[in-house]
Amino acid sequence: NFSPSNTIEFRLFRSTTSREELTACLEAVQLIVELAQEWDIREVLTTPFSRVLGEAEVRGYEDFVNLWLSK
Repeated sequence: NFSPSNTIEFRLFRSTTSREELTACLEAVQLIVELAQEWDIREVLTTPFSRVLGEAEVRGYEDFVNLWLSK
């Protein structure tokens, strides 16, 4: 969803009552935004998820990393 025009709405996650899962989802969105600002389109399209997960770990997105590795 791109309305209003200066926003982007993320609809990626199911609802949860778990604090850790909610924090992991917020961290995932923050990571997506950061990587979109830093990487060119070629990097976005060709980077393996293992590198994205590594970036999350380096940036301190602990709940996101832990949730992903527990699945």
